[in-house]
Amino acid sequence: MDKQNITVLRKILYAVESGNQIYGEQDYAAFAEVGANCSNEKAITIGAGQWYADEAKELLYRIQRGNPKLFKDMDTENLEADLLKKSWATYAVSKDSAKGRLIISIISMELGKKCQDQYMEDQIAAYAKSIEKTYGSMPDTAMMECINILHQGGFDALKRILSKTPEPYTADKIYATLCRDPADPTPNQVGDYTDRQKTVINMIHTYADNTEKEGIAMTKTEKAIRQMETWAKDDSHGYDQDYRWGEKGDYDCSSAVIQAWQNAGVPVKSGGATYTGDMKNVFLKNGFVDVTSKVNVATGSGLLRGDVLLNEAHHVAMYCGNGKEVEASINEKGTAHGGKPGDQTGKEFLIRSYRNYPWNCVLRYRGNIFSASDTEKKQNTVAYVARFTKDCKCYSAAGKTQAKMFPVIKKNAVVDVMKYTETVKGKRWYFIRIPYPNDEGFVREFVPAGYFKKLI
Repeated sequence: MDKQNITVLRKILYAVESGNQIYGEQDYAAFAEVGANCSNEKAITIGAGQWYADEAKELLYRIQRGNPKLFKDMDTENLEADLLKKSWATYAVSKDSAKGRLIISIISMELGKKCQDQYMEDQIAAYAKSIEKTYGSMPDTAMMECINILHQGGFDALKRILSKTPEPYTADKIYATLCRDPADPTPNQVGDYTDRQKTVINMIHTYADNTEKEGIAMTKTEKAIRQMETWAKDDSHGYDQDYRWGEKGDYDCSSAVIQAWQNAGVPVKSGGATYTGDMKNVFLKNGFVDVTSKVNVATGSGLLRGDVLLNEAHHVAMYCGNGKEVEASINEKGTAHGGKPGDQTGKEFLIRSYRNYPWNCVLRYRGNIFSASDTEKKQNTVAYVARFTKDCKCYSAAGKTQAKMFPVIKKNAVVDVMKYTETVKGKRWYFIRIPYPNDEGFVREFVPAGYFKKLI
């Protein structure tokens, strides 16, 4: 698996295990006593990844090895002796006991958090290797679904799901099988956890599936708008101003936009944005610029995908491109309070044709020298202009996936060559920007070296 996708999957698993199904959130101090999750559990479950029994022991052992002196200084309950036990299959201590409180302190300190992250990523890598050995290679997104199942239900659950999934495996095919899983009388029905499985597939498409939209780099802007679009296409997310931060799946107009950008890595929620009236001030402090004077809000001319459409007194939405916007609108009663969780009408959280609400402010994320990653900056900076000397295949993923929008670029085509490059199996791939009549004016693809010549 790609290293970045391993990190993405860690965050997804954290979200569904301990983070209230919100990407980027987790509870490093989580502690479940015996039987807290299900009646047949005989040992404790701890940490952001909900490690049970011997896995809980392994996590604590990793922390102990990470800094033996610190661990010893903290260990007032002789926990080190417990780590010498052969098995933690029946290791039971209460959360409020002295030993339970000690475990929580150890796993939630900075070293504990670091060890949890590394342990989860090590597990993901090991899972991927084992799955590939048994079932062969598959796209990262399909592998992520497999690891989700394995982490939740073990190898028997994965074997059952894949036996009913047609090859070649894809994330969507595996998810379709999970949706049918509750009808199977076999125990260990991972598909019974419908909210979890829906959250996982949505997050995979939002944060890991780079081929979903051809030619668009996974910038923070793209992550934010995809998050809004994903919520709008999922009927478990409706409109509510009482539980507006996703506690029951619902959002209101401002909490949705704020949370989408927070999930994308722009700290507007933690920076104090709470509703339409304070969004502009907080967003401007976090890499956004006010482009209201540069667009025509009456017609939508000049708007770019990901622009935040704001009426500071009443409403906010985001522009999708191609004359569409996405927003949390109103509940099934036509009110802001008292509706049922989820989208009861298909119009509580929706993608619709652009209209001027009216908007009195348009905000566009530009980032800054501190917030933009080196990759993002290189992907958006032109190195030089070049002309192709012969026909060349284009790829949406360097050396892996041939592009759909521009499968081949013709001889004599002139493009911008960006500063970003990748090396795959010793071969250099260049990130190019091709003129195209969309909202941004360009499509981005990868091409191999040797097919173009620098002009200026």
